[in-house]
Amino acid sequence: MMVELASIREIVGLVGLRGVGGYRVPPDDTWSVDFSLDWWRDPSGELRKEPLKVTIKVKSHSEVQSVQSVIRSCHIYRFRVRLADDGSRAELVEPEGTPVEDEVLFQRAEELKQPVTVENDVFGTLTFDSVLGWYEVRYVWNAKDIVLYLSTEHEEGLEELLDAVTTFGARQAQWDRRVRKYAASQLLELRNTVWRHDDEDVLSEDEFMRSMIPEAITMYPGGRFEMSFDDGGGVLGHLIMVGGCLDGAFEYADICG
Repeated sequence: MMVELASIREIVGLVGLRGVGGYRVPPDDTWSVDFSLDWWRDPSGELRKEPLKVTIKVKSHSEVQSVQSVIRSCHIYRFRVRLADDGSRAELVEPEGTPVEDEVLFQRAEELKQPVTVENDVFGTLTFDSVLGWYEVRYVWNAKDIVLYLSTEHEEGLEELLDAVTTFGARQAQWDRRVRKYAASQLLELRNTVWRHDDEDVLSEDEFMRSMIPEAITMYPGGRFEMSFDDGGGVLGHLIMVGGCLDGAFEYADICG
């Protein structure tokens, strides 16, 4: 059920770690800007600790960037908004906020900036990235030092993901070859016809596979994974991304960046 927005009110809030985002859904020409207030004070000044989603419509991507330049993560602002009666969301009246001081919100901002870590006997110190919503740790893949990302915002979700990494890593040599071979099957022709300079040689399957340098693995719930590779100069300095499942099925291979 749609919650009605009230008349214009003033609130004070702490912008969350993820900051301001913007997107456009074609064929709509307008852009949506949104962010969350981590803690905030309602028009009466009462402290609210549940997140408040704040949005505004703008006309262009440059206006999105303008909002991002004046509303920054972990900063405290006074906003003029139309606030939903149940306090679940708000619409900005203008794409800006007035910086203010609030000791309680300032202390909360300092808390958010502190690193969150989890110690694991096998993998070591896992560090939570509050902006991206995942844990990360250094990991060795076929004698190469890479980054391992674990896609969960909650410590309780780590066990499933670490078990999946253990299963995946127990057959590193086999998975490494399978991932490279799949990438070659999907991308080699594209590389040889589009993603190379005129003076570069056509690559064989083996040359393409050997040029891929592993950089990161992201493990998702449900046994899904994504591996990213430096192209080794093979596709004009772009990343190669391969996604699949521990059941053996591959989902995609892309050239990115």
